[in-house]
Amino acid sequence: MRRVVEAERAATQAGETAVRLRSRAQRLMAKAELVAYKSVMALRIAEAARISDSSRDLVLTTLD
Repeated sequence: MRRVVEAERAATQAGETAVRLRSRAQRLMAKAELVAYKSVMALRIAEAARISDSSRDLVLTTLD
């Protein structure tokens, strides 16, 4: 009977650990998705700024 109780206790503890680890993994995935989104947006902004500078330079050159 004691082995059964110990096995149940171990199973419960393993389940709680699994839930805790899964929750942590989900939080880390959410953070990773946010970082990926921010990096894509930063690239788009940098590309738009580069294009904007090129266009501005072209207009200034044409007007001169």
